[in-house]
Amino acid sequence: MQHLILANKWRPKNFDEVIGQDHVVRVLSNALNQKRLHHAYLFTGTRGVGKTTIARILAKCFCCEKGISANPCGDCNSCNSVDLGKFIDLIEIDAASRTRVEDTKDLLENIHYLPTIGKLKIYIIDEVHMLSGHSFNALLKTLEEPPDHVKFLLATTEPQKLPVTILSRCLQFNLKNVDKDVIKKQLKYILDQEHIAYENSALEELSHSAKGSVRDALNLLDQAISYCNSEIINVEIQKMLGIVDKEKLFKLLLYIIENNAQKSLEIIREFYHLPIDFIGIIDELMEIMHQITIVQLIPDDTSSCGNNKFIQLLASKIKPEDTQLYYQILLTGKKDIISAPNSYVGFEMIVLRMIAFYPAYINDKENFDTCTSNIMLTNNEKYNTAIDNQLILQELDVSGMTKTLLQHCCIDKNGNDEIILLLDPNYAALFNKKYEERIGQAFSKHYNKKITVKIEIGSSNINTPDKTKKLENDNKKKLIDLEVHQNLEIQTIVDLFDAKIIDSSIK
Repeated sequence: MQHLILANKWRPKNFDEVIGQDHVVRVLSNALNQKRLHHAYLFTGTRGVGKTTIARILAKCFCCEKGISANPCGDCNSCNSVDLGKFIDLIEIDAASRTRVEDTKDLLENIHYLPTIGKLKIYIIDEVHMLSGHSFNALLKTLEEPPDHVKFLLATTEPQKLPVTILSRCLQFNLKNVDKDVIKKQLKYILDQEHIAYENSALEELSHSAKGSVRDALNLLDQAISYCNSEIINVEIQKMLGIVDKEKLFKLLLYIIENNAQKSLEIIREFYHLPIDFIGIIDELMEIMHQITIVQLIPDDTSSCGNNKFIQLLASKIKPEDTQLYYQILLTGKKDIISAPNSYVGFEMIVLRMIAFYPAYINDKENFDTCTSNIMLTNNEKYNTAIDNQLILQELDVSGMTKTLLQHCCIDKNGNDEIILLLDPNYAALFNKKYEERIGQAFSKHYNKKITVKIEIGSSNINTPDKTKKLENDNKKKLIDLEVHQNLEIQTIVDLFDAKIIDSSIK
């Protein structure tokens, strides 16, 4: 007996068996049960998502001898003939091979003849966007004035290539890529029915590689059954698909982040003698970068990437802006790899580029840490003393000019229900008895007891919250200036164009 491929053997024969397209099935089922029928239907979507399958099921619903409904009997001669592709009033055309206007005219000449067996004559035109301009004009005339006994079921992967005059005369249904979990569930069901053992992780790889196409998934499953012989296991599936274990990719990214070129190349060289799809690896790395970005920007994310310990680890080790840089290098590298001497060399260069473009201060981390420490230690004692004052004075419930006055004061004495504040002499003009009383009230409220406040003029070198803020901003500015001046990309631009960094423009 001739072997029947899984994509044909398990092709849905009714709407209940269609997976991943509930939004389309629901509309068609309701329309059929209510007898609200249109003369032309257009199904769009990528390959293998069910366009022609749904068209054939719809044709069966039209032709069933027990009447039009969303649930054809499946037993009558018409239903059986449609399933076998032998129903004489169902005409299927591949527009890709019949693009000439003469072909379309030959097709349309017989439209006005009544159906031979059933009540309707149905035309399924696959890849309808491939018709020529003259063919579209011939088809348009029929769509404008269709005979009552004719239904058109059109399918295309590229609806944007269809004339708007055709689109406007069809009910359009956009089929989506099927979620990989839905595909995985279908693969498990089929393997259970076929009595073939499998590993869940292997089905995860197959459903992921299908990229939303059920037909591709079933073709891959057919290949996997032959490749693995008796049991579909993950290790063998990875070999068959030419993919790399995700943990190895996570390790590669860790080495890239750590700027370890040697370890990164050691991992890549493990791929050399394997049938690896390097474009696929780039796609995997881009997906990981996408997941890292989600975790970084949406920390409370509860999706699978948010629960992945490796993604969480990588997200904690890399800056969000560097994640974007890596993603962009991978995206550009994917386009450039076809021009490389071979894909292995092209991929290796992409990884080396990711390392080379990492900020220069990481390349000289010891020097950067020293510079950072020196900056932060500047006036460190004064900085910490002033902070003890951000913690107390900033918590007081004051506003307006009273708060402004307080920003230029520091605590000189705090005890025995009395607080003495020293005011920066440069801001002596701000002093007002009324503000002094309000500050006393704020301290009383803060400590939940009666506090008396006295404000005295201090020296010009006292540490106030205002000075602390300025010192903090100055430290931040020095760190940013250091980072900019040591950034590899910026230095490359400076060297190439004899450019100059304007420090006042750094923010």
